[in-house]
Amino acid sequence: RTLRDARSVTAQARFTAWLVAGLPLGAAVLAETTSPGFITGLVHNPISAYCMLAAVLLQVIALVCVRRLARPEAWL
Repeated sequence: RTLRDARSVTAQARFTAWLVAGLPLGAAVLAETTSPGFITGLVHNPISAYCMLAAVLLQVIALVCVRRLARPEAWL
């Protein structure tokens, strides 16, 4: 029962974390839709490519952390 209660209490936080994590991908799709070739231009510029790689890496780390923190089973 405690685990179910903990899951329900953290549901909004977990949803918000996934929503915030998806915003950069949504922005990239929107930018590519409005200006075709935008992502290709970023990837071909070395500095932009490194920044995008760092952003993706940090995003993955953040999602792993949120997923780990949101598991009530790990609290026990």
